[in-house]
Amino acid sequence: MDNKQHGAGKPLGEEIRKLGREELIALALQVCADAAACGESFHGNIHPGNIAQDAQGAWRLGPRADHAPGDWSTDELEYMAPELFWNGTAEASADVYSIGLLLYAGVSGGLLPFFKKAPENMTNELRALALRRRMNGDEIHIPAAAGETLGPVMAKCLRFDAAERYKDTKELSEALRPCVGEGDAKAMEMFGKPERELSEVERTMAGILAHLEPEDEEPEPIPEPKPEKIPEPEPPKAEPKRPKVELPPVKPVEPPRPTGPRPEYKVDRDFEERAIREKEARPKRNMRPVLIVLAICAVIVIAALAVKFFLPGDGGETVTSPTPPLETQPVGVVETAEPTVTPTTEPTPSPTPTATPEPTYEIVVSDCSWEEAKALCEESGGHLVVISDAEELAKVTALADEAGAQFVWIGLHRVDGELSWVTGEDIDYYVWGPGEPSVYDTDGTAENYGLLWKTGSGWIYNDSRNDPAAAYPGIYSGKVAYVCEYDPE
Repeated sequence: MDNKQHGAGKPLGEEIRKLGREELIALALQVCADAAACGESFHGNIHPGNIAQDAQGAWRLGPRADHAPGDWSTDELEYMAPELFWNGTAEASADVYSIGLLLYAGVSGGLLPFFKKAPENMTNELRALALRRRMNGDEIHIPAAAGETLGPVMAKCLRFDAAERYKDTKELSEALRPCVGEGDAKAMEMFGKPERELSEVERTMAGILAHLEPEDEEPEPIPEPKPEKIPEPEPPKAEPKRPKVELPPVKPVEPPRPTGPRPEYKVDRDFEERAIREKEARPKRNMRPVLIVLAICAVIVIAALAVKFFLPGDGGETVTSPTPPLETQPVGVVETAEPTVTPTTEPTPSPTPTATPEPTYEIVVSDCSWEEAKALCEESGGHLVVISDAEELAKVTALADEAGAQFVWIGLHRVDGELSWVTGEDIDYYVWGPGEPSVYDTDGTAENYGLLWKTGSGWIYNDSRNDPAAAYPGIYSGKVAYVCEYDPE
């Protein structure tokens, strides 16, 4: 095969959704031939982005993938066989699976298995979820538009177990040849001419009719049951009239009026004068004893003062300190006192807050299991990293990017069915990928250990088996690391 043809013409890309049935089968036959002619048992890299028209207008398959396993593009992943993704098994049956996906996209208008929307409307999260379902072996239902002949061929191509598919592209070619002419037969039935002569409008109509499934037809209307006639409730029976009882009229009774003469009320008009007379008649208080006591106190005070000032002392002479002579100063000169200097108080420096010590991290690239990574961190005096927020996640992933790791063990594991950090910290910060945590791997192995996984859209959390590098060396070998965290003392 001449790989230089790829890129010489228009790439297939989204044009696959516009191909007619005969064009699609011709494309699949040509890809089968090109894959078989590559000189290897496995070609790989089969997807619409690696198919282009040659100078004669025929679709040709491009070159084989020249990168290491695991460094796949998004197009490769979406058309890749599960066994190649999980363990790097590159056999001819993986090419058969990819060609089956080409046929699926061709008959479904560009959709791939488990796509809920048109490819241009699928977000990265929806694409990742569809990819995971396919890689985990969820059953793929073949669209009714594939028809009775091509449908079974596609179903065999897309078996999850590689042993149940066609063994190589040559065997697939033999199965596809009876499908040639099915598209022309449909076109002749609908429009009276072969498929290659149909206009764009007729091709669109043929595609719409082909996509109609029998269960999509409008069902016959189910007769609605006639509502049962609800009997009208009987009117309530009138209560029997009670006999009218006449009560004798009640006359109001007047209260008894008091008898006898009313008491007379007299007004005391001279009560003020009588109060003054009573006040003047009261005996006056005798103030004489008080005055005598005050006079005695005054005599005692005067006697005490006379004794102190007029009686002689103990005979000692009182020495008076000489008063220093005043210095003579020139007239008109006033001595100016020197100003008192108030000392400046220096502000008390504020204490510098002590910085909170930060933990340190160490990354080690090693294809070890989670349990081995945990033991190695503890032997060195630390523990597997505990990620508490986005800032700490950014530090850890920066170390991983610098070390070239794509899978990083962290201190998250499942204990008694519940996710827990190795330090026992209660942290509620997770960045799970679509469909995660899945709890079990595709082969039923429990996934109880936290692993950071680098994807095309960034780093995500994934629960993993204990030693994925041993189970899938083609994916994990040389790309696994673990990060130890050392808390400050």
